[in-house]
Amino acid sequence: MKIKENYVMREVAGQAIVIAIGEESGRFKGMINLNRTGRDVWTCLKNGMDLNETVKEMKSYGNNQWDTVFPMPPDYPRWW
Repeated sequence: MKIKENYVMREVAGQAIVIAIGEESGRFKGMINLNRTGRDVWTCLKNGMDLNETVKEMKSYGNNQWDTVFPMPPDYPRWW
């Protein structure tokens, strides 16, 4: 996964907002509000992390709800 070049995240009044810049702003005229998890995932991807690294990073925050978000059968080999 990766983030398109022409999208940037900005903090506005404590809220993470994603907007289009450059030519992309002509096609996408809105903005995307990110919650805390969305902001953290965006940051991981922006820093070049792949999906496995991003999931590991999210799990390291002490929020062990990721097993609920990414449920796997007990005999399935974990990829993170």
